[in-house]
Amino acid sequence: MKKIAIIGAGGFGREVKMLIDQINEKSPEYEIIGFYDDKEHQEFINGIPYLGKIENINSFTQHSSLAIAIGDPLTKKK
Repeated sequence: MKKIAIIGAGGFGREVKMLIDQINEKSPEYEIIGFYDDKEHQEFINGIPYLGKIENINSFTQHSSLAIAIGDPLTKKK
């Protein structure tokens, strides 16, 4: 299975998690290893680990893919 992390833990990020779960029901392809988000979160978000702020992505080497799930246009510009 491909390891994937989701960038964004808001509503859109949680929708992306549900989409990945639905893909995995048909054909297991992805292991969601966590969420990155600039807002501080508890240790887990919907049962998935919070990995830290977006700026920390390069220091984490466990994921092979990233799903960008940022719905706010102003945040996307950054």
